[in-house]
Amino acid sequence: MGFRRVFEDPEILSGYRNTIFYTLAGTSTNLLVTLPAAYSLSKQRLRGQKFFIFLFSFTMFFSGGLIPRTSW
Repeated sequence: MGFRRVFEDPEILSGYRNTIFYTLAGTSTNLLVTLPAAYSLSKQRLRGQKFFIFLFSFTMFFSGGLIPRTSW
């Protein structure tokens, strides 16, 4: 009975729709950016390859602080 009331609310369904859209759009955008970058960095003849690898590695090891943490 409680589930019926939840799914009858139109805001719940729009929330699910938004969640699915943002997930698909974000994943697609991420793949469109990271796959070409990873492929180009795997090649030996990329100009400035060491700089870009350092840039990506540095940001992976040290977080940018976008998500606050309370415990260290």
